[in-house]
Amino acid sequence: MKYSSIYFNMLTTFIVSMMMLIGCKDSADADVSAPPPNPAPQPSATNNYKVSNMTEYQEKVAALNPGDTITLAKGVWKDCKFVFYGKGTEGKPITLTVEEYGKTTIEGASNLKMHGNYLVVDGLIFTNGYSATEQLIEFRKGSTQTANNSVLKNCMIDNYNRADETEKDAWINLWGRNNKVEHCYFGTKTNLGVIMIIWPNGEGHNKNYHQVTRNYFAGRPDLGVNGAETIRIGTSDYSKEISGTIIKGNYFEYCNGETEMISIKSCENKIAENTFFECQGSVTLRHGNRNEISGNYFIGNKKANTGGVRVINAGHKIFNNYFYGCKGTTYRAPLNIMKGIPDSPDNGYHQVKDVEICFNTWIDCDLPWQLAYGKDANKSLLPVNTRIANNIVYSLNVSTLLKAYDNIDGITFDNNIAKGSKGFESRIGFVQNEITVENGSNGYPLALSDIKSSMGFTYVTTDVDGRPRGASKAIGCLEDNNSPATVVQAMKSNCGPSWYKK
Repeated sequence: MKYSSIYFNMLTTFIVSMMMLIGCKDSADADVSAPPPNPAPQPSATNNYKVSNMTEYQEKVAALNPGDTITLAKGVWKDCKFVFYGKGTEGKPITLTVEEYGKTTIEGASNLKMHGNYLVVDGLIFTNGYSATEQLIEFRKGSTQTANNSVLKNCMIDNYNRADETEKDAWINLWGRNNKVEHCYFGTKTNLGVIMIIWPNGEGHNKNYHQVTRNYFAGRPDLGVNGAETIRIGTSDYSKEISGTIIKGNYFEYCNGETEMISIKSCENKIAENTFFECQGSVTLRHGNRNEISGNYFIGNKKANTGGVRVINAGHKIFNNYFYGCKGTTYRAPLNIMKGIPDSPDNGYHQVKDVEICFNTWIDCDLPWQLAYGKDANKSLLPVNTRIANNIVYSLNVSTLLKAYDNIDGITFDNNIAKGSKGFESRIGFVQNEITVENGSNGYPLALSDIKSSMGFTYVTTDVDGRPRGASKAIGCLEDNNSPATVVQAMKSNCGPSWYKK
C-alpha cells in the first residue's frame, strides 16, 4: 500500500507537469487567463401582462420588451392618462390591447400618449366622457419623444365630446413617421376640433408617409365655423413640406362639420378609394402641391350642400372619381377650381397651375363644374396650364353644366362628354357621343360611352372599381372591358373594427 501511494503521487505530479508544459506551449497563441466566452444570446420569451388598474399598468409598461403585450382587464377604466412606450422591432412589436373586444371602455377625462418604435394599440374604446387635454390620442409625448412605425387599430371613439361645442380638441394626432391608423370607428364628434390631424411639421415629422386605411368616420354636425374638419393633413405654415400621407379605403358618412371635410395643407398626399356618403363638404386641396385624388366615390344622393373636390395650388392629379347627386355650390361644388392671390401668403390662395383632371364621372349633379371661382377682389390669378380631359358629365335636369366665373383660357378641355337638359355641351374640347346609363351593382347609376382615349395619362392604370385600363382607355371613371371588378370601394361592411356592428 505504501509503494502504491508513492507511485500514485509520482504519476499525479507527472500529469500535472505535462499539463503545465502543454499550457506553456499554447500560451503564445492564446490567453489562458481569459474567461470563457459568453454563450450565444437566446431570444427572450415574450410576456403578456394583464393589468386591472393604473398602478399595475404603470409598473408593467416600464418593463416591456420587444414582443411583449400589456392587456387591460375588462371593465371601465375612468379618468386614465395612459402613456404607452417602448422599443419594439418590426418582427416583435410591443402591444397595448384589451382582454375582450367591446368589453373594456375608457371613460371620463382620459387620454393616450404613445412614443417609441413599433408599438401597436389594439381595441381601445373611448366613450362617456371627453379628452383630458386638447389631444385625445397623440403619437408623441412632449415635443421630442415621438412614435414611429406604430399602429392604432380596431379602436373606437364615440360619445366622447365636450358639452360646450365651442371648446376644441382633436381626437387623433399623428406625429413621427410611418404610422398607421386602420379599422377604427370614429363616432359623431359634436364639438370643435379636427377628428384626425396629420402633422408634417418639420424634421422628424415631414415625409412621414402615414397610412389611414379602412376606418369608419360616422359623421359630425355642421358647426357653421372653421375648425371642424374630419381630417386635416398639415398646416398653412408648413404647407410646403412633403407629408406623403395616404388616406385610402375609408368610409365617411354625414361628415358635415364644415366646408373642408378633408383639408390638405401639405404636399404629395394621396386620397384614394374612399367613399363619401352624403357628406356636406369637399375634399379641399387648400395648401401644398402635387397631391392625388383618385378612385373615390362621392355619393351626394341629391342632398343639399353635398360636395366634391375644391382645387387650389399646383401639380395635382384628380382622376377615376365618381360623383353622384352632389348638390353643393361654390366652395362645396362637385368640382371647384379657384382663383389665386398675387404674392399670396402661406395661408392665402396660391394659383392653380399644372393640374390634370381626367377620367372622372359626374351624374345628376347640380352645376357640376364651377371654374375660376373667387369673388374677392384680391383673387385675380387665373388657373393656368390646367387640363380637363376624358370626363363624363350627365345631368339631364340641369341646363348649365359648366360655369366660368372669369376667363378660363388657361384651362384646356380635351375629349369630354357633357349632356344636360339642353343636350350636349358643344364648346371646344367636348365631343358628342351617346351615353349609356344603367344601374350598377352598388345601386348607383353608371354612365358609359364607347369613346376611347389614348392621349397619355399613363398613371391611370385602373378604373374606379379596379378594372385594368390599357393604353386606350374608356372616358369617364369606368372601363367597360368585361374584366371582373376588384373590390376597392369603401363600404360599411369593410371599414371599422370587425367586432363592432355599425
